[in-house]
Amino acid sequence: MADLIQRPTFFEGQILGAGDLTGSLEYARSQMARHQRTLHTWGIAFGLELTGEPQVVAGENVKAVTLTPGMALDITGRQIVVPEAVQLSDAAFELVNSGVSDDTLWFPVFLSGLDETSTAVTVFGDVCGPGAAARVAEGFELTFGHRGEEQDLADQPVPGIDAGPSGAPGEQSARVLVGYVQWQPGAHRFKDVAPHGGEVPLRFAGVAADEVVARGGTLVLRSHATPESGTPTVVLDGEARELRFGPQDTRGSVPDPVFTVTADGDVKAKGRFADARTAGVQVESGVATDGVLLPLPPGISEEDVASGRVVVHAHVTPRLDGVGGVPDTVICRVDARRVHCRVDAGGGNTAPGRCDYTLLAVVPQGGS
Repeated sequence: MADLIQRPTFFEGQILGAGDLTGSLEYARSQMARHQRTLHTWGIAFGLELTGEPQVVAGENVKAVTLTPGMALDITGRQIVVPEAVQLSDAAFELVNSGVSDDTLWFPVFLSGLDETSTAVTVFGDVCGPGAAARVAEGFELTFGHRGEEQDLADQPVPGIDAGPSGAPGEQSARVLVGYVQWQPGAHRFKDVAPHGGEVPLRFAGVAADEVVARGGTLVLRSHATPESGTPTVVLDGEARELRFGPQDTRGSVPDPVFTVTADGDVKAKGRFADARTAGVQVESGVATDGVLLPLPPGISEEDVASGRVVVHAHVTPRLDGVGGVPDTVICRVDARRVHCRVDAGGGNTAPGRCDYTLLAVVPQGGS
């Protein structure tokens, strides 16, 4: 049986050792990490954008790449804080990806949390022996990956439920993708930078929840942290008892919704419902030979017909040209859109025939 999680407790007269106090801090830190990785999804939480400043080196157009300040959560629940802008090292890139000759390739850039022990301090001079570190800096590390290495992020091990965050000295740290860079071989500098480029997009931190509750009675879902006029927004209004969708204004509200549903089920919508299956009758016609499956009009699928959302009617008329003489038609019909057209070829034999066809696809109002 696994050990239960323990928290430090204290009593009067207790002599506190370094382990007691450190244990108190580690308990709170591990508790926070468990919260982050179970109630949130990992990724970039704020900032951490790769930007490029154009430069000319050795006659080549290159860029000085910088990571902006921000914070991310790794898969272990660790908060990785970058307090100020950091310039990426060209030399560090070449150590990992030496000999790159194709300047169109994109390479991933990773951010990891990394604890750094501060300089040791002494207590009471040197009487009690050498000192020990009194602080641990919750630092970070920027690393470059080989092409396609970003796909390995999905295979990062998830720590046990009782584990704390990663990043301790000597342990492998979890990684977060912050962007991609291109390399300019002639200048030995970065050529370009982008949030995309590889097969894996940037991952942003989120919430893992089956229920989201608004404390003020109105829940807003928008695509940007800061309200941007014209961007789509969903508002669940408890007071008005309705759901609204439409463009937001600079204050984040939706003054002119394009779609509204009330709690009673009343629906109001501007514009129109677009459906590839236009209500009415769609026609397809042409010439078909024996054995051919008649095609459906554009926008009508086999699933539409199979489900009964579209009803198909077909009419065929034999064509008596192209065969010696004027042959008699033995059969000319269509069955489940399959053409059966045979003509008398003489001597008791039949031959494939041709027919003109007209296919009607009847779509009820609303495509239902």
